[in-house]
Amino acid sequence: MAEPLIHYDGFSRRAAASRCAELLDLVGLPAARERLRSYPHELSGGMRQRVLIAMAISREPQVLIADEPTTALDVTIQSQVLQLIDRLRKDLRMALILITHDLGVVAGVTDRIAVMYAGRIVETAPTTAIFDHPGHPYTRALMESIPRMDRERVEHLPAIPGFPPDPAAPPPGCAFQPRCSAARAACEDAVPVLLPLTSSAHGHLVRCPYPAPVPVGADHRGEPS
Repeated sequence: MAEPLIHYDGFSRRAAASRCAELLDLVGLPAARERLRSYPHELSGGMRQRVLIAMAISREPQVLIADEPTTALDVTIQSQVLQLIDRLRKDLRMALILITHDLGVVAGVTDRIAVMYAGRIVETAPTTAIFDHPGHPYTRALMESIPRMDRERVEHLPAIPGFPPDPAAPPPGCAFQPRCSAARAACEDAVPVLLPLTSSAHGHLVRCPYPAPVPVGADHRGEPS
């Protein structure tokens, strides 16, 4: 934790140790100053995650990129880590880019979602719009694969057929078309561009010439900044 403070910010060892204790206290690690002498194996998974978050914010970034921050954590610790990241985002006035495969995580934390497939954004919109009216076939397939308490129980959740493409040799046209139930011949001709799904000013964009229509009257106002 002290290395970047010493080598990049010119802290003395004593000042760096004091700053590290402050950071550990900021992320809610009990007995922060005593923990500076702990080895990693003496900390739980949730505690180690808090140390990593403290390291990430030590140089006061304007943008925090969190790549799968809750992987391998149980549900309780996962919730605590997400609440911590969200609190730090607000307190330190940072922007947050959260990278995750867990749609439940993004539902409760994000203002806006960008869904990616084969290295390209295929849909981006305010979070509520993505969950209420997904436009891209891939986004819709992802939503269908989530267990829902408000639906009848089924034996098997729907799965997307096939496999993701080889990044070194993507298929012609739309990368998702070999797995897409709505694909047409035109989908093989060219890579689609991101186009507005609706006339809404909130910017619901979809990379598909045949997206699912948004129901008449549906709108998502008040997108957070």
